[in-house]
Amino acid sequence: MAHTINDALDVIDCANDCYHHSILNLIGVAGALVSDERNLVFTSNRGENTVGIFSPDDEASLVKVSVGVRPNGLSYDPIRIFCLRPTSAIRRCQDRSPFRWWTLSDVR
Repeated sequence: MAHTINDALDVIDCANDCYHHSILNLIGVAGALVSDERNLVFTSNRGENTVGIFSPDDEASLVKVSVGVRPNGLSYDPIRIFCLRPTSAIRRCQDRSPFRWWTLSDVR
C-alpha cells in the first residue's frame, strides 16, 4: 500500500490481516503495481519523477527510472516486458470534450 506522506510502500500481510514492514525512500509514492508473472513490483514516485522497479524477494534491488513529471498510474505487459506510465493531462475548463489524453513513458 502506497503511504505517500511517509515516502514508503507498506507491505501488508492480507492472509493474517497485519502490517509487515515498509519499503522506504520512495519519495511521494502514489501507487504500486505487482507483476506475479515476472516477480516485479513497480512504484510511481510522484515526488521524484521516477518509477521504482524491484523484486519482492530482493527489495534492495530497487532501481529508479526517470519518467517525467509526477507519474501516477502504471500499466505493465509481462509478455512484452513493457511498462507504461500515464500522466493525466490538464484540460481547459471550457473544454467540454471527454477527458481522454495521456502522456506515456516507456520505462523498459
